[in-house]
Amino acid sequence: MSDHLPLSAKLSLDWQSIKSRHPIYMGINTAEQVRGIKWSVTQAQKYMEFFQQEIIQTHVALDLDLYGHEQIINSFSQLTEDLMSFFTVPAIQVNRAHFKTGAPWFNLKCKQARRHLCAIYNEYKSSGALVLPRNYQQAKTAYKQAQRMAKQEWQQNRWQKIKEIPLNQKYCHGLGILLRKYFASPDSKTNALDVVFYHLPIRPPTDPDEILNLISKLKIGKAPGPDLVPAEAIKLHSDWWAKILAVTFDAINATGRVPKIWKDAIIIPIYKKGSPDNPENYRNISLLSIVGKIYARFLLNRLIQWAEKKKLIGPEQAGFRPNQSTTDHVLVLHHLARKYSSSNRGQLCAAFINLKAAFDRIPRRLLWEKLARRGIDRRLLWLIIQLHEGSAARMRITPAGDLTNSVPINRGVRRKSYKWQLDGKPIEQVYKFQYLGVFLQYNLGWKAHIAHILNKAKALSFALLRFFFSDGALHVPSALKVFKAKVIATLAYAVPLWGTAVNLMTLEVIQNQFLRRLLKLPQCVSNAAIRLELKTTSLENTLWRRSLCYWLSLRHRLPNLYLIQCLWRDNFPVLGAKEIHSKVVTYGLSPSELLELDLATAKKPSLKNLRRLTYNKTPFWVVALAHH
Repeated sequence: MSDHLPLSAKLSLDWQSIKSRHPIYMGINTAEQVRGIKWSVTQAQKYMEFFQQEIIQTHVALDLDLYGHEQIINSFSQLTEDLMSFFTVPAIQVNRAHFKTGAPWFNLKCKQARRHLCAIYNEYKSSGALVLPRNYQQAKTAYKQAQRMAKQEWQQNRWQKIKEIPLNQKYCHGLGILLRKYFASPDSKTNALDVVFYHLPIRPPTDPDEILNLISKLKIGKAPGPDLVPAEAIKLHSDWWAKILAVTFDAINATGRVPKIWKDAIIIPIYKKGSPDNPENYRNISLLSIVGKIYARFLLNRLIQWAEKKKLIGPEQAGFRPNQSTTDHVLVLHHLARKYSSSNRGQLCAAFINLKAAFDRIPRRLLWEKLARRGIDRRLLWLIIQLHEGSAARMRITPAGDLTNSVPINRGVRRKSYKWQLDGKPIEQVYKFQYLGVFLQYNLGWKAHIAHILNKAKALSFALLRFFFSDGALHVPSALKVFKAKVIATLAYAVPLWGTAVNLMTLEVIQNQFLRRLLKLPQCVSNAAIRLELKTTSLENTLWRRSLCYWLSLRHRLPNLYLIQCLWRDNFPVLGAKEIHSKVVTYGLSPSELLELDLATAKKPSLKNLRRLTYNKTPFWVVALAHH
C-alpha cells in the first residue's frame, strides 16, 4: 500500500502471452490529418463572433425536463462537431530546412535564375547607368517564381515519401514496438463485476457551480485533444458551458454513454536522448479532450471524497493528492539518513523499488475489482469503467498532423560493502540513487545532485540560446520567460533540501552567462548592470525565496501532514532549520513574526514592492514581508 515506506510484498505476475506480438494492425498508409488552430487574440475575436452567430443561435440550453437523456447526449455530440469545424485547419507545410549548402529545395532552375539576375545587376553596376534596366525586374520575378515552384515540388515529394513509407522499415518497426509495449493484449473476460451493476443507485443532479469551479481550474496554453477545442474557448464562456455540461453529465450518469471522442487520445512522441531509432528514447505525451478531462475530474472528485471518507489512503501516500509534495518525502528520507548515520544511533538501509512504466501496464480489470471489494459507490464505479471502456489512441507521426490508425488501449504509473540478496539473487548496492528527482549520496552530500542539475541547466540554456538566435525572432521577454520556466525551475527543484548546505553563488554563473549571451554584451559589463537592465533578480535570491516559501508553506500545512508532524516532533534537528533562521535574521526580520504572517501575504508580495525592489540588492521578498 506504500510507495515511500518499508514494505513486505509478495508479487504474483500473471502476464498472458507476454512474448506474443501485438494483435492490432499498425499502419500509416491510410493516416488522417488532425491539426487545430493556435489560440491568439485574433482567434479569440473570431471565436467570439462564431460563438454568438453559430453556437448560441443553434444550440439552445439543454433541459432534462424537456429532452430525454439520449437526445441531450446527441445534441452535445452535434455541438462538439460544430466546434471542431471552427477549430480545424488544414495541416501546415513543413518548415524550410537550411543546410550549409543552402535550402534543400534550391534546385538547378533556381541557380540558373539567380545567376541570370546577378549577371544583369553586375552589368548595370559596371555600366555606370543611373537606373536599373527593364529586364532586371523581369529576371527578379522569374527568380522568385522558380523558387516558389521548386519549394512546392520539394514539399510535395517530401510528403509523398513520408506517406509511402512501407511498414517493414526501421521507423515503423520501432513504432510498432513502442505501441506493443504500452498497449498490451486485452484483459481476459471476467464476470466478477457483473453482479455489482444490478440496481445501481441514483446519482444526485450535478451542480453547475461545481462545473464552473472545474472550468476555472483549467490550465490555458495546453494543446487540445482530438476534438480540437482548447481550454481558452471553454473559459471564455464558462457560465454557458457550466450549464450545458451539468445537464450533459446528468445524462451520462444515467445512461453510461460517454462520448467516444472523450476516450480517444493522440500520442505525441517527444525525443529525449540517444538513438532516434530506439522507441525507448521517446517520451509519450497524450493529448486528450479538454471537455473529457472536466468529466474525468468530476468523477475523480467523487472518488477522492469516497477514499478520504473511508480513510483508504495512508499519510505516506503523496501522489496525486492536494497539498502534498515530493520534496516532503525526500526531506523525511534525508532526515532519517542524517539521524541514523551517526555512530551512536545505528544504521539506516534504504531499498528502492523501481516499477518501470507501472501506470501504463497495470491491468485495469484488477483496479475495478479492487475498488468493488473496497465498497465504492456502484454507479460511480460503473461510470469510471464506462469512461475507460473502448479507449483508443492514435500516434502523430509528422508535423502536419498525420495520424496512425486507431489502436485500442486496455492497460494503463568509500564505504563498507554489504552483500544483499532477495530470493538468492544479489541486490545492487549503489553510492548514489535518484529518488523522486533528487540524487541522494551514501555520505549525505549533494555533489552528485548539483552536478546533475548544472549539466541539465547548461544544456537547456544553450538550446534556448540556439533557438533564440535562429528561430526565436530575437524577442528577449519571451526568452526570459522560457528561461524562468525551464532553466530556473530545473535549478530550483528541491532547493529547500540542498540550498542551505551548498554555496548558491556557484549556480549564479548559469544565469549570468545566459543573460550576457542573450544581449551580446562584453565581459566589461557587470552582472548587476545586466540584471538591472532586464529587471530581474539574482539566481541566489530566487533560490532563497523559494526555500523560504517552502518552509513557510510547510509550517502552514503542518496540521494536515502526519509525516511532517513526526519529523517536527523529533528531537533530532531538522535539515536547514538553523540556516533558514540565520538568513531571516540577517535581513532584520523576526522569525517568530514571519511565521505569524498569512501564507498568501508572505509568498506573494505586491507588484508595487516588486518593482520598487528590483534595483535593490536586498531580495524583494524580504522587504515585502517586512512591509506587510
